[in-house]
Amino acid sequence: MLLTCFIAYLLLLIILAKLLSKRMAGLSDFFLAGQSLPAISIAIAFVAAWFGAGSTIGSMNKAFDTGLSALWLIAIPSVLSCLAVGLFLAKQVRNINCISMPEAIEKQYGAIGSFLLAWIILASLTTFIASQLVAAGHLLEITIGLSPVVSISIILGAVILYSVIGGYRAVVMTDVMQFLCYTTGILILVAFVLWFPQNGNTFTHLPTNFWNPWIHLKSNLAMVFTFVLAWSIAPEMWQRMSSSRSAAEAQKAAVIAGSILACLYTFVMIIGLRSVYYLPAHDPFAHKNVLIALALRLPSPVLTAIVLVGVLSAISSTTDSSLNVATLTFTRDIVNRYLWPRASHQQLVRLSQVTTVFIAIPASILALYYQSIIQILWISADIYASTMFIPIIGLFYIRGAGRWAGILSMCFGAIPVILNFFKDFHLMTLPQWWPVWPFTTLLGIGLSLIGFGIGYYFSRASQESTIEEPVLLETI
Repeated sequence: MLLTCFIAYLLLLIILAKLLSKRMAGLSDFFLAGQSLPAISIAIAFVAAWFGAGSTIGSMNKAFDTGLSALWLIAIPSVLSCLAVGLFLAKQVRNINCISMPEAIEKQYGAIGSFLLAWIILASLTTFIASQLVAAGHLLEITIGLSPVVSISIILGAVILYSVIGGYRAVVMTDVMQFLCYTTGILILVAFVLWFPQNGNTFTHLPTNFWNPWIHLKSNLAMVFTFVLAWSIAPEMWQRMSSSRSAAEAQKAAVIAGSILACLYTFVMIIGLRSVYYLPAHDPFAHKNVLIALALRLPSPVLTAIVLVGVLSAISSTTDSSLNVATLTFTRDIVNRYLWPRASHQQLVRLSQVTTVFIAIPASILALYYQSIIQILWISADIYASTMFIPIIGLFYIRGAGRWAGILSMCFGAIPVILNFFKDFHLMTLPQWWPVWPFTTLLGIGLSLIGFGIGYYFSRASQESTIEEPVLLETI
């Protein structure tokens, strides 16, 4: 039954994308829906980009294991990120009016800065997509016994197909349906853990500090800080703000998205915290996937199917958002910019459709290697915060910083990211004094700021020397 429900749901997404698709005259239509979307559509697409596997499965697992301190993991950073976008970034992004983030960066940091940022975005989005594919593999493996390879292939194939058919417009429109699906599933679980009788085979004693949200406050605050810096400047945010009808609509969308996320995370935390009264403490499966464990204990198979389809919708909605932005970056900012500058609009649209398929390959490989949702999310956030935050803020608030400010900022910030990558793949051993995450991200941000300062100094010095030269000649 579950396999039938999953396949029917994915087919419905493909059909819906086909019905909603329109002729796309160029990249603005394919990736920004012609900048014609209202605030509510953008807000839901904004939520869909963030409320995925890590937000549901990861947060519930953490709440089940550690208690109320799980709020710091994803819930608080997500809401604060939306507030930061609404207050400081939404209007600026929309007013710049560029299709992609690297295109905007090039105006201040030059072609090298744009090229570096494009590859940074691709690296981060690849890891983020991988985190959703890990969740997809877990979902189908646990519920219907499919291997992770087959599970990932089925879900990724469907997402690629409806993304190719309709582009960003199809992504946004299907996100609305998927939003309704995973919200319904979450509400069913909330009702279950609040009102359904307990089974008696549960924790007799809660873990230490289960109801203490202030435990490990130092590391939790560092984690919130790094996640907010990463997610507030994420390219998914840039795409959604750029696709709005106006700057005011972009700001409104961010505020609405923050309100929706606050409600959803409240429900997620309630489910995770209350699950200790429904899931056996000795059950190893409960510690791996609380959401699915609860869904399988629902009193009706129909309710179980609705909840699990909701989980699938959260995974697919987040995957399609990141996949669409990754395709935009590769097509517009790498191929069109450096390899095929004379391509027509229709050729670029066709290229984007083909590229969507190939972008998913490295993400699938990462998903099969790591098999940890939260770990991959951390890697993605680390890349964004360490390398991108300082240059993006400099773009908005430090005019004329010079190209070397952005270039050195990205290069310096990438040092801890690259070293951690080598460490994770056992290619090198780091010294014992090397900080652990999230403090490595703080190190990356600090190095990025130093690089920006050095580049800014040399750029200003170079500008002053070119200004003074005519004066000296005139004196002579």
